[in-house]
Amino acid sequence: MSSRLSNTARSSVTLFWTLLPLLISFSQSPAQEKAAEKAHVAQTKRSLEFLVSDENGQPLKEAKLYANVAYLDESSKRKIVNSDLVTNAAGVAKLSLPPGTRSMRVWVSRLNYVSEFVSFGEGPEVEDKKIPTHFEFQLARGTKISGIVVDASGKPVPDVTVSVSVNVGEPDLSSGPQPIISINTEAVTDKAGKWSTNIAPAKRPGDDIKFSLKFTHPDYLSDSAWGELQNQQNLTTAMLRDGSAQIVLRQGVAVKGTVYNTAGDPITKGIIIWHDEPYYGSTVHEVEIGKSGTFETIPLPSGKHPITVVAPGFKPIRQIVDVSKSMDELTFTMKPGKTLTLKIVETSGKPVPKAHVGLRKWNGVESLYNWRHPNVLNSGIPTHADENGVYVWDWAPDDPVTYQIYGGSCAAKEVTLVATEKGHVIKLDRPLIASGKVTDAATGKPVTTFRVIPVIEFRPDFLSTSFDSLVIGKAGKYKITLNSGWYDRRHLIRIEADGYRSALSETSFGLGDGPVAQTFSLERASARKGLVIDRSGKPVSNATIRVGTPSIVPIVQNGESERQGMPDNTSGKGEFQIAATFEPTRIRAAHESGFVEIVRQPEEAIGTLTLQPWATISGRLFQAGKPVADALILFKTLHDRKLGEPRFQDSFYTQTDADGHFKFKQLPPIPGAVQAYLGPWEESPLTSSQSVSLDLQPGEHKTMELGNKGTTVTGTVVATGRGEATLNKNWSLNYLIRRDHGIPLPEDFPELSFDPAGPVQTSWVLDPNFYSWLRSRQHYFVKLSPEGQLQIGGVSPGDYDLVLRLYEQPAGCLVEAVGIRVIPVTVTTDDIKAGNKDLGSIEVACRVGPRVGESMYAYKFTDTTGVEHSIFDLKGRYVLMHVWASWCAPCLKSMPDIQATADQLSEKPLTFVGLNVDQYPEDAKRLVEKNKWNWAQNYLGVQSDMARQLAISSVPVYYLIGPDGKLNASASEWSQMKAALKETFKQD
Repeated sequence: MSSRLSNTARSSVTLFWTLLPLLISFSQSPAQEKAAEKAHVAQTKRSLEFLVSDENGQPLKEAKLYANVAYLDESSKRKIVNSDLVTNAAGVAKLSLPPGTRSMRVWVSRLNYVSEFVSFGEGPEVEDKKIPTHFEFQLARGTKISGIVVDASGKPVPDVTVSVSVNVGEPDLSSGPQPIISINTEAVTDKAGKWSTNIAPAKRPGDDIKFSLKFTHPDYLSDSAWGELQNQQNLTTAMLRDGSAQIVLRQGVAVKGTVYNTAGDPITKGIIIWHDEPYYGSTVHEVEIGKSGTFETIPLPSGKHPITVVAPGFKPIRQIVDVSKSMDELTFTMKPGKTLTLKIVETSGKPVPKAHVGLRKWNGVESLYNWRHPNVLNSGIPTHADENGVYVWDWAPDDPVTYQIYGGSCAAKEVTLVATEKGHVIKLDRPLIASGKVTDAATGKPVTTFRVIPVIEFRPDFLSTSFDSLVIGKAGKYKITLNSGWYDRRHLIRIEADGYRSALSETSFGLGDGPVAQTFSLERASARKGLVIDRSGKPVSNATIRVGTPSIVPIVQNGESERQGMPDNTSGKGEFQIAATFEPTRIRAAHESGFVEIVRQPEEAIGTLTLQPWATISGRLFQAGKPVADALILFKTLHDRKLGEPRFQDSFYTQTDADGHFKFKQLPPIPGAVQAYLGPWEESPLTSSQSVSLDLQPGEHKTMELGNKGTTVTGTVVATGRGEATLNKNWSLNYLIRRDHGIPLPEDFPELSFDPAGPVQTSWVLDPNFYSWLRSRQHYFVKLSPEGQLQIGGVSPGDYDLVLRLYEQPAGCLVEAVGIRVIPVTVTTDDIKAGNKDLGSIEVACRVGPRVGESMYAYKFTDTTGVEHSIFDLKGRYVLMHVWASWCAPCLKSMPDIQATADQLSEKPLTFVGLNVDQYPEDAKRLVEKNKWNWAQNYLGVQSDMARQLAISSVPVYYLIGPDGKLNASASEWSQMKAALKETFKQD
């Protein structure tokens, strides 16, 4: 086990390069870049000299370098070579680079010094051009961090592996390769349970560096993810630096068992997996079955765990096991597997030799895999087709598995299949290659140099520009593979050239459209220039410039975002320029001294942007009078920019410390709201979350206490009208909204369909801008207990409306509440003095959908030929109705499996009926047509009578109706319904 948990840096590198061929298969075609690749291969062999010195410039002997180089061999195949180097007495180490080198990554370390990492040659337009002949590292002397590990009784635990990781900075290739701090090291506790390492970066002014730790011991519950125990036990950097950091390891339960075949003989070859994504986990999640068929896992925490058994020759088994100290040893009986045969061909019918077949999903999880990688044990499942493109797995499960298939010069394809006697023919499309000419609109002459960039079309108004997949066009010609990593999406083509206005293709293209020929005629247009100054009028140099448009939407987290596709920072004179475009543009300038944001139309001059000083917020979070640690605090801007607008995807967040304190050091001076994250989907110590609306002004500092000042409002919500059908009240969206306290809406705020001056009405939540408006009012999100108890802390005197919206328990996305009620609440000064205001029992009338045993004869649907039927018409057949939406990720995740199950059960007396609840049915229809889902689809919309009769509260949801017209089963998860189908039709 220890060998798979050590050498963290090497593991991460190996993982990257293992995945790289897969990524490349999505993004590039060998035929597309053949000439360019040959030029790289022809490059002569060369070397790179490294010099490693200390802070004073003195050479460091015996520094270790680990180099990871990607190159193209003589046949233009991408290969990886790893090298271990050691510096000589002069601090020098030399690395020979193979011909065709494309990129490289280097880690350097030395005992008692802070290790670093640097990356060279990334980016399609620079490739290996940034790999120099000489590079210098200057390592800072490390400082000590240490701690102790004890058991639950306080006794020291020796031989604990303590992995330490920290990365400071991000590689910035715009100004040449720059090293960052990158530490991945291990220490082991001694007999006294103590550990230490001396390569930590020194303490910095202000906020100190945060280290990520992982504690591992074969006899104790270890970290399943970086920082898990560290965060749970509030271990801080200050504790690590002064040596007081103590971690308590607790005992778990090792799951034991035996695996047999149907004859009762032990199975002696295979693996046991106790995680649904073992490949991506940061610790061990599998163990081999022993010679006598027995197995034993590492200690696991009490509770439910998925156990998957994989044994060559037998159908895999996945079972949820309730782990406890009193549990018996497990017994698994394996049945012979089914034969899955794939004939993998090009669209012409020509076989794809040695095509790669990767397992993606099985029963909605990834516990069944065929990766060959040190992160996981070898499952024994085949990975490739033979020379004739034939892939055989003769011990496959008998239920659907999702496969990712690629090979040769074909695009990757994802399919969900069931092992059948006949086998399957898989046709791989050619990559979606676009080519064409780009000319000057005025002269008709070829544009000398330009950038060609794929634009993903999620929906006609939902675009995303993939700058990491751009190619350079020259002499008026280009060729690009569009489906780079998003092979199941349609793409548009964006053209950018210096001195011209950018252009976008009028239509999008998808796999199967064949080679795309698209010409562009670019309009000459000068780059638009701007100036950034501070409030005194002085130019601001090195201000970060970011742009957002309807098709370029940077993801910005606490002010940081990707640089790709963005303009350069301001010059020493505060100047910057943005390429001419056809879109309205939101332009943002940010600097340590301030922030400014404007919107400009394509023909509009940018002008001068004056930075406004950042606003700051500090505060403290309370629950029931006690500070709350490790809570996520959010600042949400008042505006939610819509699709089709120039926008950024912003998020501002921080976390409370051990005493509940939090601070936002830099916030844009704009309207917004501060609140602690709380929702029905995750466990939380909070029962309510106060939201404070703020119209932040430049340079303003706000202090606040959330959930502390005021009284506590309590009560119990009771769902009526449901008979014996229970309702878990935790699944609800509830708000206590103050009527007279908030901030004015900005002039450009969208028009509301309601008058916010009056008491809240139930219809308000249907307005698409309701939640943006809500942020302008002081309010509390209220999380009910499953039984309906509410507790809202820190409520000050005033008039409020309590909005209650109850839902059925979802597996995916909430759609419509089954019960809604708004009640007025007045909090008085007497309530403050009393410390509590009890609302008593609050009844909410709720709808209830059909229950097992009820008749479903009245429901109607349209079949694939357009003929309307009622359930009564299908007497003698089973009907599976499933409700879904195109925007619901869990719905779409299950669709391939539903299709495979429908195919598998096609000979059974079973009819599949889809019920779609999209607001815009066209989105759903496009998905159905694109994916060739061949069962009946009915587009109900969001307010249909049938949806209300079924009391559809969330999606997905499934209804299995028997031959007698009565409801046999209902479920919100496809795995549950699939199990019901398996039982109904008694599949082996």
